[in-house]
This record gives sequence, C-alpha cells and structure tokens, in this order.
Amino acid sequence: MTEVSKIIQQIKDFNLDDPYNYEKLILFKIKQIELPILTYKIPKGIFPPRSRDNKKIDFFEKIKDLSCLPKDCVKNFNRSNRPYQSMFYCSNKKETSYSEFVEEWREKPIGSVFNITSSIWETLQDLNVHLIYNRKTMGEDFNSIIGEDWNEDNLLINDFLVDIFQKSSHNNKLIYVLTSAISNVLLLRSKLDGIMFPCVPTNGNGLNLVLKPGICNKNYLKIKHVIRDTFMTIKNENNLKANHINIASIDGKFDYANGLILWE
Repeated sequence: MTEVSKIIQQIKDFNLDDPYNYEKLILFKIKQIELPILTYKIPKGIFPPRSRDNKKIDFFEKIKDLSCLPKDCVKNFNRSNRPYQSMFYCSNKKETSYSEFVEEWREKPIGSVFNITSSIWETLQDLNVHLIYNRKTMGEDFNSIIGEDWNEDNLLINDFLVDIFQKSSHNNKLIYVLTSAISNVLLLRSKLDGIMFPCVPTNGNGLNLVLKPGICNKNYLKIKHVIRDTFMTIKNENNLKANHINIASIDGKFDYANGLILWE
C-alpha cells in the first residue's frame, strides 16, 4: 500500500462522531495529501438552476431569498459548507437541482403535496471552479482536463474524492463534515470560484455546482427566471417506490429595482 493509499484509508476510517472531527480532518488528515486541482471554466452566459424547498413559506418574495443565505442562517454542515458559511448551490439542469430532495421525498406518504421553487441564474462573467471528475460517467469534454502529468497518486486521490462526494447523506449527515472539510481545503489552496461535483441521486450523470458567496456579492450572477412547482406523491405501479408528479406550476416576475419576486 502506497503512502497516499494509507492516508486515504485513514480518512475513510475516521471517526466522524469525534467532537473535534472537522478540525482534525483539516489539520491532521487532509493536510497530509496534495489534493489535485482540476480547473474547469464555466463561461459567461451559462444558466445554472438553483432550487429551494418551500418547507416554511408558500412563496419566496425577495430575490435575496433565492441567492446565498446570510451566514447566520446557515446552521448545519452541507456538502461543501460548514455552519455559518454561506455557499451558492446550483446545478447543470433543473432536474438535477432538486434531485437532492428525492431521497427525502421517498418517505412522504402517498397523497403528499409539496412545493419546490427553482430559479435560473445567468453567469455574467467567466467562472473557474474545481472539478471533481468521475472518470466513469463524465464525457469526453472533461477528459481533456486531465493532463498527461497525472500520476497514479493523483488518480487515486481523485477517485477517492468522487466516491466521497457521491456518497448519500440521507441516513448519514456526518458525511458532510468530511465533504465540507475537503471543499474548504480545495478552495483555500486553489483560490477558485467554487467546486463542481457529481450529483448523488443521478448516479453521477448530473452535476452540482457550489460557488463562494463572493460570487453573488460581486454581481457575477443575475436571476433570470423563477418558477414554483407543486408535486404530489403517488403510488408507483410496481408498489416498490413512490412517484412524484408535477401537478401545478406558477411563474414569477422580477422587480429588480426593489429586489422583489412578483408571483402571477
């Protein structure tokens, strides 16, 4: 077993219940390996979608409610952030943007009705992000990003990152402690605008994008479209899983001057 393999195994075996798990991961584990930096350019004029679950509110009325949350509203670890660290989560397509909710939806009783608000944002400038590259599912466009100088250790670490970021958190939220620690180390070392990784429920076919809050604050993104979709949970024909069908949609318009969303 190589030295890198040993360190990766130590991280995999790490006790995420440890009260100082986040600090130990960053200081003593992740610090020991040189995480490979894969830079992917997101060009100006791309329209990444972002979705929020309407759990506590019928309609989001302010544009800022669909942008980066204030850091004091971020109480938990997520895939790429620690508590009190705001990030802008979006995806490569609308279905991917709300697919993170799918595992939770499976537990909803038949007949449940719930709402998801999806917003579409335009990139006003080129963005450079770190790519966690799944060699099995990503196409030729991404293959060219890996240079010939990548050695066995680089590929080993990269595949480890893919495995960690594609691990479901539905019954194990502690996995976020590990993924957020890795994300912060990557972004600190690279100075890139964000991090892009395969989406868990889509088996790696969808991509999630997480951008630093400064990207929103510097007006690198502009909201262009918003829609609230209503779903109902119905019984699947094979009786093994529930289906979720879209039963209604409402479009919103923007009062940019006052930062408001006007629902039809």
